[in-house]
Amino acid sequence: ALAQKGLPPNAKRAWKSLLDLANNAWFSIGDTATDMKWYTKRISIATIYRSAEIYMLRDQSPDKIE
Repeated sequence: ALAQKGLPPNAKRAWKSLLDLANNAWFSIGDTATDMKWYTKRISIATIYRSAEIYMLRDQSPDKIE
């Protein structure tokens, strides 16, 4: 699934999926920001999520335990 999202024709859908995930994460904990904080919070959590995905993809430990 990640490889499919990485293809250029799927870029728009991949960005929408990531930003929807970030929005849902903040919404589920009761975030009601409507100013610049709204954008900052969503980009922050999207960056953390994407970094975790990249780390997991690069994990070379036996049985992916790290």
